[in-house]
Amino acid sequence: MKIGIIGAGTVGSVLARSMAMSGHEVYIANSRDPETLSDVFSEFETINPVWKDELKGVSEILVLAVRWKDTRKVLEEFGDFGDRILIDVTNNVDENFDLIDLRGKPSSAVIQELVPSARVVKAFNTFKISKYLDDRGKGIISFLAGNDEKALETVSELITSMGFIPYVTGSLLFGGRLMNVKGRLAGKARSKDEADSIIREEAEKGL
Repeated sequence: MKIGIIGAGTVGSVLARSMAMSGHEVYIANSRDPETLSDVFSEFETINPVWKDELKGVSEILVLAVRWKDTRKVLEEFGDFGDRILIDVTNNVDENFDLIDLRGKPSSAVIQELVPSARVVKAFNTFKISKYLDDRGKGIISFLAGNDEKALETVSELITSMGFIPYVTGSLLFGGRLMNVKGRLAGKARSKDEADSIIREEAEKGL
């Protein structure tokens, strides 16, 4: 897959490395000159630093890995996403990691409203990001949520290729809420039985 990552902080950089190690061609952009990233990823031939406005032209899938406070500005700068898959890795917290109130909506539902043409999938946000490098191939479940079945299938294939087990939690509203900051599936890795139990309990509540 050709994957474009918006944001080259800790989260974006870890995902870029893990995806490149899994055989994918990765393009990554920060808010500055791509030359500032050349040395950072010099050991990876398949990680290509580019200008932000180049990402849509070279990528099949885009990954949003920026601070919550920057999401609206970044997405507005990108314009129309077409029907591309946009993987939302963001968490709605401020610089002190305090939760930002979204009036009851999970963060990915807000992202979908900002980019209605994109097929938004929530993923890679429920446990420490370093696991995607340190624990590849250990049978750890990686949650995802979304409203588009084909997009979920594609991102599930990506997760599998990275050495993790994909687990679809449901729609952006249902599963996305469980994966959101303070959600019952957020904060640590979980077993399939734990996840099944949580989702069953929440479904019974009519969430």
